[in-house]
Amino acid sequence: MNKDSTITSPGNEYAAYELLPCGVVCTDVKQQITFVNKVLLKQLGFAEGDLVGERRFYELLSVGGKLYFETHFSPALEFEGEIGETSFEMVDKVGKRHPVIVNVRRVESGSAGFIYVVFSAEDRKKFEQDMRRARMEAETADRAKTTFISSMSHEIRTPLHAILEAGNFLFKDSPRPDQLEFIQVLRGAGNSLLSIVNDILDISKLEAGMATLDERPVHADQLVKQVVDTYGPTCRRKGVELRSILPLNRVPLLLADGGKLIQVLNNLVSNAVKFTDDGVITVSLAHEEKEAGRHALRFRIRDSGKGIAEDRLEHIFKPFVQADETIHTDFGGTGLGLAICKKIVEACGSDLKVESKLGEGTEFSFTLSLDEASKAQRAKDRQTVVQAEELPPLNHLRVLNVDDNPSNLLINARYFSDWKLAFDQVKSGREALELIDQNTYDIVLLDLRMPDMDGYDLARLVRAHSNPAINNLPLIALSASASKDVSADMLDAGINGLVVKPFEPAYLHHIIRRYGEQEVKRRVEERKDTSTAESQKVDFSQVREIFAGDDREYRNFLQIIKTDVINARVVLTECSKTLDKKQYSDLNHNMISTLRVFLKDDMAAQFEKGKKALANGDDVAFIVVVDGLIAGFRDFEAGLDRELAEG
Repeated sequence: MNKDSTITSPGNEYAAYELLPCGVVCTDVKQQITFVNKVLLKQLGFAEGDLVGERRFYELLSVGGKLYFETHFSPALEFEGEIGETSFEMVDKVGKRHPVIVNVRRVESGSAGFIYVVFSAEDRKKFEQDMRRARMEAETADRAKTTFISSMSHEIRTPLHAILEAGNFLFKDSPRPDQLEFIQVLRGAGNSLLSIVNDILDISKLEAGMATLDERPVHADQLVKQVVDTYGPTCRRKGVELRSILPLNRVPLLLADGGKLIQVLNNLVSNAVKFTDDGVITVSLAHEEKEAGRHALRFRIRDSGKGIAEDRLEHIFKPFVQADETIHTDFGGTGLGLAICKKIVEACGSDLKVESKLGEGTEFSFTLSLDEASKAQRAKDRQTVVQAEELPPLNHLRVLNVDDNPSNLLINARYFSDWKLAFDQVKSGREALELIDQNTYDIVLLDLRMPDMDGYDLARLVRAHSNPAINNLPLIALSASASKDVSADMLDAGINGLVVKPFEPAYLHHIIRRYGEQEVKRRVEERKDTSTAESQKVDFSQVREIFAGDDREYRNFLQIIKTDVINARVVLTECSKTLDKKQYSDLNHNMISTLRVFLKDDMAAQFEKGKKALANGDDVAFIVVVDGLIAGFRDFEAGLDRELAEG
């Protein structure tokens, strides 16, 4: 606050202060009261004549308040010119005390003096309690909403998964022509229902701020080509021309969430196709390099369709709202598509704009500011897409599938058989525990919602098992439930990952192969003979010889090495997630001399194996090597601790 702060003097316009719902007191420079509004008079039980010209402001305070006013408050007010949010007790006409909060400011124009604004502390406290209660009720309602959505997701997607996969299997089994039409109807209806369910879940996640961006190198022009290729046949059947306009200059690989961008483009183009009976739909992309490594992309989707009335434009981005009440009847849909598009574009740091005129068409546009992908990011993201029928066999692995739903067991068994995967299936967590004790599995697939013992409880019991070969088993949830709470509960229970139903068969195959092969290699490493155990010991002989009895320097050196070893574990943990060649190579270069000095040749050799695995693109082998190195550095640290303790 500034001591020169001023406000306009109220002069004779005290009426304005009568409109306020709080107390107001005006005084002259000597604190003599010149005005009190009716709110405060009523609260204190005084008549205007009792106070105006008769008392000073501080005379309305309790004894302690008067003392504080004279010793601290008044000097500070003279210096600062205003003071806010100070607690006092005011005494009414019959001697009753009233807790209040006072704000005051000096008036230096007109009738100089001070204006005090007085709030009831009890009212403030009640207001704050009401706010806390309202917040708690809102949070409870939000949790209830999240629980409901997760529950409905599970209850709807579980049977929907069975319907879709049963339709897919029937389609693959060379049906008769008279059966094919009904199978296609089954698949089409199932996919439409899945789209509606996904829309509802998407808007819930976006509104709750739970949706995250998976930024990867993206060919922006390919996204436009993909959406044009998708809707081209439909447009040709309607007699509508679908055009694309792409930049003349090359658009580099940019970091963006390609999946969410194609979702936005698909939705916008789908709407354009839906509401355009003739004419042209144009999907355009403009590119500009704003600065080194930073690019602007402008997407525009323009149609010559029926257009949107101006008074409806502000409503079209609201969930469950459509521009025209006849749209749902004529075209179907949930009214969520544009709301989802807007939320996604906002999550990408932009804004979805719309321009439209009835009878002339509509244009949606948004501009993204994106970073160019680095060489390392491009190399990391370069993956070969494998079709479902080209998936390699998994006959070297064995899986346990736990699910109380017979339809899910039937569907999964068909996939496992196609992949030549050895498997056992049970309907309860207790049966699963019995089989896990009796057999060797490479991975366990479990449903999260099961009667008696759910997937979380099963996972906790597996993790608490006394046998390391069991408590380290990869656990993957196959569930229709997907929410922030589900993810947190999974982590707490020790579940390694989640495959959401309905799932892509290729993704389930990838998860089984990745975690299963990792578990096989882990067990192989554990079966090494005693020479391996000996190699895990730390040999301090060379280091002791170097320091030749200088115990202080020797111990200081070991402390430095211990810090390096701890940092190495942190870097390796990061490398297992990013597969960063440079980071891994730098660590190898920094630690190789240390490993040689302590005769840890086995770990040096492991570093080389990791480099070869990265060079060959064998992510599974690399992760196994990194896990082994992390364990090796953990043993190294334990050896250093023992040596330091003995010293």
